[in-house]
Amino acid sequence: MESVFTLAMNVIAKRVVLEDMDGHDDGEENSPDRKMMYYLNDGMYGSISCVTYDAAHNNVEPYPHRAVESSERRYRSVLFGPTCNSNDKITEDYWMPECHVGDWLLIDNMGAYSVSVFTDFNGFERAHIYPVVTAETWHALNLSHFYNIC
Repeated sequence: MESVFTLAMNVIAKRVVLEDMDGHDDGEENSPDRKMMYYLNDGMYGSISCVTYDAAHNNVEPYPHRAVESSERRYRSVLFGPTCNSNDKITEDYWMPECHVGDWLLIDNMGAYSVSVFTDFNGFERAHIYPVVTAETWHALNLSHFYNIC
């Protein structure tokens, strides 16, 4: 299987849930009982529908589009798509660094079938696709004449 694209998703909302572990809650912001819930602009009815339909993509591993230190604290996180449908859950109990509204998450190695079955469920528009190639690849393919670019 070849990678067709890297999916970029934007964090559009965030919720922090403090869970009581063994009756001990010290109120610390970075306590280990924090569960992060992120709502993204794409999900299971969009570009990540491949998880449902393609056995090769049964596990997605989003990562922040920024440098992450190995010592940076990870939080138990749940990632949801935008539709407010209970089936639009991308990951559950996924350990990752804290993100904020406006941050981008990436998923590498998405395949061609990732976008062929997405829908505009609940009125959310389909993801925009922006082709990005190196200058070397651009010239090798000689695509400039298709786009009137010199």
